[in-house]
Amino acid sequence: MESHMREVLNLDNTALGPHPLTEEQITEVVESAAGYIQEQREKYHVKAESLPFGEMNNFNKFFPQSILRMTRFLSIKNEKSVNPPFLTRLTEMGLQYADMNSFTATTFNDVVVYRKEPTTQILFHELVHVMQCQELGLKGFTDKYIRGLIRTGSYEKIPLEIQAYELDQKYRADPSISFSVRAEVMSSITGNQY
Repeated sequence: MESHMREVLNLDNTALGPHPLTEEQITEVVESAAGYIQEQREKYHVKAESLPFGEMNNFNKFFPQSILRMTRFLSIKNEKSVNPPFLTRLTEMGLQYADMNSFTATTFNDVVVYRKEPTTQILFHELVHVMQCQELGLKGFTDKYIRGLIRTGSYEKIPLEIQAYELDQKYRADPSISFSVRAEVMSSITGNQY
């Protein structure tokens, strides 16, 4: 048991320098992040609105209707977010992640908040995260996201983000060609690609 608690993750880069994280530290960060996501979801859900009908029609060839109906959106343009404790903890552990206010939009489970008016492509990207979160569950999504960040050392290299960017680019290239985001996400889950 003690050797398991001391097990250090095998990181394939030097993003964390000489201070790799233990499984216990990663679990602590994942739990903190999942709690933060749930708190933010509850905070914003009551004020958020459903996807406008026109956008829903644009996306119904890509997402299940249940995802489009349940997801809520809210502008927080004039609200400065405080970085969550788990980001502070990651910084203390030697890993840097962007300030939450630098992102155009952020997904909290099934609630998307945006700081600048989102493009259709950004809405699509965030809906991919909603789909990922629904299929993995909040804890599973958070675990994959944090471990991806720790393993790669970069937001842009997190496998969940890579998939969201690839799918939003595929959509942007030709919105008239339909594909199933759910099938893409499920394929990644079964292929252990996150």
